[in-house]
Parts: sequence; C-alpha cells; structure tokens
Amino acid sequence: MTDKEAEIVHSALSSCLTLDGVTVEVRIFRHKHEPTWALEFISEDGMATLWNHQFVTEVAALAAFQASEEEGMSIFLDEGAHRTIH
Repeated sequence: MTDKEAEIVHSALSSCLTLDGVTVEVRIFRHKHEPTWALEFISEDGMATLWNHQFVTEVAALAAFQASEEEGMSIFLDEGAHRTIH
C-alpha cells in the first residue's frame, strides 16, 4: 500500500448493490485530512463514475446515491472510461 492510499478513509457505508440485474460498487471515501466525503460508483465493467459534489457526512453521500437509484440502474451502464455526474 502506498502512502497516498493510506491517506484515504473508506466509509463503512460503502458496499455493492444489485438492482434490476445491474450491480455497482458504491464507494464513499475521504482524504484523511479533509472533512468532506466523496461518492464514486464502479460498474460491473469497471467504469468509474465520480459524483462532482463533496458531502458533509458519509450518510449524506449514501442518500445522494439512493436518490440517483430513482433514475434506474441503467444510468451506470453508459459507455465511457470515467465520468463525473451532478
């Protein structure tokens, strides 16, 4: 593990979720010395989607993901190597 990786705090709220036959890994994390949390989704094919907003709490980050589920899990199937949303 590199020093940079050691500086990342991963939330216990991070998990994998399957809905409508689509599985995504939900990552909630922050830099050790930063107070805000980031939200990232990793699709089954490895495409990373980084939320373009920082969250005050890890619970708020999870709530944002849950709200995005209303659009359907198909939003995580779009082509592309890496993207940001919201």
